[in-house]
Amino acid sequence: MAIPDVSGKSITELISLKERNAVVTGGARGIGLAICERFAEAGANVLIGDLDEQLAQEVARFGIRVAIIEPGITKSAIFAKNVDSTVDGSDYEPHLRRMFQFYAAGQAQAADPFEVANIVEHAITTDRPALRYTVSWGGPEIVSARQRISDEEWVELGAIEDDDEYYRAFSDTFGVDITRH
Repeated sequence: MAIPDVSGKSITELISLKERNAVVTGGARGIGLAICERFAEAGANVLIGDLDEQLAQEVARFGIRVAIIEPGITKSAIFAKNVDSTVDGSDYEPHLRRMFQFYAAGQAQAADPFEVANIVEHAITTDRPALRYTVSWGGPEIVSARQRISDEEWVELGAIEDDDEYYRAFSDTFGVDITRH
């Protein structure tokens, strides 16, 4: 039995995704954008999770909804595993120790993944979507503060040798407490 040649048909002639939802991370450019365009062409409600407001406006012309999902920490076994990791002897030991402390603080205050899923579902199905959604502990504060500080200040923060001094400076800079509780 021969397979029919459908290469000349549009996706809408082949399938319909009307009233279906598609969430694409990394969909604001490149292959991800092409996937989003095809989903939208087939009638799907398409939501791109991205951080770039300019890209959000550019892809809106394709009928693609973009929600900027503020990053941060969501409860996950990955973070719990990292908190228990050892870093002894590595040249990166101070940085890894601080990253694991960030995970530990975030794990204690992190958003539940089901809450995050509900926010994403709202973002794609509502008639009045917001451009920016906060879904996780620490996300908005860290993004906002990182945009305010220079690269030199960022490097200086990372160069602080004493952990307690680093945690205080991190809290002062980002407004997020990552000290041991």
